[in-house]
Amino acid sequence: MHVWVFGLVLAIVCCAWLPALPPAWVLVAWLPLAFFMTLVPGLATAPAPATYRTAVATCLAGGACGVVLACLHGYELLDRRMDPVCDLREQTIRGTVANLPRLTEFRPELTRQRFEFDVAAFADSECQGPRTLLLSFYGEKMLAPGDTLEIQAKLRQPWGLANPGSFNMQAWFAESAIDAVGTVRALTHRALPAAQVPFTQHHQVRETIAKGITQLRLDSDAEAVLRAITVADRSGLDTSLWRLLQTYGVNHLVVISGLHVGMVGGLGFAIGSFVSRLLSLRLQSRLLMILPECLAVLFGAFYTSLAGFGIASQRALFMLTCFCIASAIGRRGEGWNNLLLAAALILVLNPLAALGSGFWLSFVAVAYLLWLGTWRPNSGFVTRLLTTHTYMCIAMVPLTAYWFGKASLVAAASNLVLVPLVTVALVPVTLIAAALFLTGLPGYETLWRLAAHAIEHLLGPAQALADTQANWLAVNLYPHWLVLFTATIGALLLVIRLDKRLRLLALVCLLPLLLPDRGQRDEVPKLAILDVGQGTSVVFNSGERVLVYDTGGGDPAGANIAASVILPYLGRLGAGGINTLVASHPDNDHSAGVSTLISALPVHRYLYGAAVPGVSAGEPCIAGKSWRWPSGERFQIIAPAEETGLLSNNVSCVLMIEVRGTRILLPGDIDVERERDIVRYWGPELGSEILVAAHHGSKTSTSFAWLKHASPDTVIYTHAYGNRFGHPHPVVVERVESLGVTGRSVAQEGAILYTFPAGRAVLSEAWRGRRPRYWM
Repeated sequence: MHVWVFGLVLAIVCCAWLPALPPAWVLVAWLPLAFFMTLVPGLATAPAPATYRTAVATCLAGGACGVVLACLHGYELLDRRMDPVCDLREQTIRGTVANLPRLTEFRPELTRQRFEFDVAAFADSECQGPRTLLLSFYGEKMLAPGDTLEIQAKLRQPWGLANPGSFNMQAWFAESAIDAVGTVRALTHRALPAAQVPFTQHHQVRETIAKGITQLRLDSDAEAVLRAITVADRSGLDTSLWRLLQTYGVNHLVVISGLHVGMVGGLGFAIGSFVSRLLSLRLQSRLLMILPECLAVLFGAFYTSLAGFGIASQRALFMLTCFCIASAIGRRGEGWNNLLLAAALILVLNPLAALGSGFWLSFVAVAYLLWLGTWRPNSGFVTRLLTTHTYMCIAMVPLTAYWFGKASLVAAASNLVLVPLVTVALVPVTLIAAALFLTGLPGYETLWRLAAHAIEHLLGPAQALADTQANWLAVNLYPHWLVLFTATIGALLLVIRLDKRLRLLALVCLLPLLLPDRGQRDEVPKLAILDVGQGTSVVFNSGERVLVYDTGGGDPAGANIAASVILPYLGRLGAGGINTLVASHPDNDHSAGVSTLISALPVHRYLYGAAVPGVSAGEPCIAGKSWRWPSGERFQIIAPAEETGLLSNNVSCVLMIEVRGTRILLPGDIDVERERDIVRYWGPELGSEILVAAHHGSKTSTSFAWLKHASPDTVIYTHAYGNRFGHPHPVVVERVESLGVTGRSVAQEGAILYTFPAGRAVLSEAWRGRRPRYWM
């Protein structure tokens, strides 16, 4: 049976990465084959031993069923997607708030509530289909799970940024079954029939507990951690706090993980054992004999519901359930079988769960623990604890480097202290407090304050140390896939009882991961117009030298494009610093990440069109200034001159890059009048092959005169998908096309990458087209 399940799991995981789903008729033809192969597991024609033939056929049978299940789920997912004709159309929708809204406070008077919305009905018959929406609401009214509403919202397809090395938001949308996203314009409460209200009771309990913690007026960071480990409410975990936890390698402790669920399940088992032994003195009942297993599953299920049924907690609950069922019927529960069955259950419920990091981090961590248990010799408790802890810290580095591009150098020491503290002390205290709070009994406030006090005394020194010694606590890692693969092999070999020479091989496999990463650096010049939403960021590199023009948008003091897109891309390049950083002008969508880049990497030269708030270093762009790199690339500032009284957009630093006979013109956000001024001065010297459209393709820019003098082969629009400004404007698109110029959009194509090989034609690639997936 486990071979069949393995085939099922493998097929579902592989289908998640298909570039396109097969036609429905292929699936219809496949169904009888899958059914027949499952009923006849011995089907095989290869001349091999019967046991081998049976195993292969059984695995293929499971795989056939997995393909059917994954494709059916894929068809349904695509069928529910928002129709593109409905993008940005004002919609009236009735439905229910389906989960605990996540709050983000941008400033005291502006708070965003982001929540899933289960649709009951669309007023517009043309836009029927989506069942689950991800909505943002900026009003004062606080929403709660189970609220039935009639809303007016502008919706669009679930679309995400597509860049080398950064988080794939579209994968998360697909994994979470989000059919459309949007912003609520207005809402009214409206009672729905009971049958249309989805299952939200556990989210309502989570909200009640979260409000109870908030009412204590604790320190903001301590409150955020307390809410996270109690009800998996991560609203208060802002970017700076999350980075601090990543620096110490303990961010897994502030989500309700499998470790916590297992601990709570163990607590239920212990209570059940005590009660069973106590009552068995007077009563003899089969129910009493399985009471420990029942309470273990019940406690684990309750805590998993507080976590909102995240993948890590689901895995732990399924494994716990399998173990308890085996124990109740008198059979030995095998860890590997339980892990495989848990993976199968999660993937059957959600065939795209494997797209997320949570699936891999959770299951691989448990697999490593089981692998270690297979080979570890008998030893004392302390030795086993230290061995397990050290091994897990080493073994998980390749996976965390792949998903997050970062590894903590102090994770082993931090987790050695904090895992017992959080799991054995803080989590039980917070849960007991939550139980007291829900039942109206006294004492919950004291327990929560005690837990918050402990958290405050941990976060304070940790932050102080990180502020002064950040480079010694964590490193950025963006290793090549081959390095990750060999490191994984090394982690597996490390615990096997091998000859000393083979043990040395394990260390050799791990060594490349620990050496300074040189990324994918080569000497061929490259240009990347990154997909940063409604903003601009361009990275040009040649060998070790890097120029960054604009940094995209976001919060200058928090989450921004520089941290989520630019730094991962520079990590893939192996960049140890930035030779020239240019902020065209101080508008947030072009300069929000300047401080982030300056603090993250050495910046040798910083140029700006006008001073960016909060950044005191650098020198202004002045027309005529130029420089060359040793490899021959030439850079020329076209504008501004030493002028005063210019509008914000017109102070943009206009930059020309010349590389191996190709010229790239980057104009920032200048408008038509500014374009005319520049044309009058520079004239034919503006000629370029690649032109980034000024102001994201706004109708106030990219005039005929500008296009004729620049005479580009390609115009690239840097804008967000479905943006509210209507960029690029149809007038500009028509103007570009009328001159026979190719127009390209980063919103549609993802990051647009150019390579300039010596003596050959320029190569161009769209990142979204390089790795297509059916759910994108």
